[in-house]
Amino acid sequence: MMRQSFSRSGLNPGPAREAKTADCRKCRHYFVTWDKRFPHGCRAIGFKSRQVPNIEVRKNSGKDCLLFKQKENNAMNCKTPTLA
Repeated sequence: MMRQSFSRSGLNPGPAREAKTADCRKCRHYFVTWDKRFPHGCRAIGFKSRQVPNIEVRKNSGKDCLLFKQKENNAMNCKTPTLA
């Protein structure tokens, strides 16, 4: 009989299924607010929070954010000033 290990959230993910979380700071919907009490925001869901939005989403729904969209890399579009 195989023994299963448990954690606070239930079964531990095995090596084939690692828990990946969305990094809100790399999401196009994430923004930093001017509100000291709620410095993190999500435009897709429409809220501000004290913690990174994905933590709030996971705490309330039990799942990672499904609206994560990778930011486009604009490094190629940036023009650096040249001194003449």
